[in-house]
Amino acid sequence: MEYPERFEDAIELLSRKDLSALITHKLSLEEFGEGLAILEGSKDCGKVMITMGDAQ
Repeated sequence: MEYPERFEDAIELLSRKDLSALITHKLSLEEFGEGLAILEGSKDCGKVMITMGDAQ
C-alpha cells in the first residue's frame, strides 16, 4: 500500500512552505461553535484554526 509513504511525502513537502496565509480565522477552543458557523456560512473563508490553551 503506497498511501502511508505518499502521506509522509506530502507532509514533508508542506512543512517546507509557510502556509499561514491560508488561515483566515484563529479562534480559541471555547469559540469552536463560532468557527463552525464561519466555515458553514462563508465562501471567503480559508482555514479556521482552533487553538488550545496558550497556543495563540
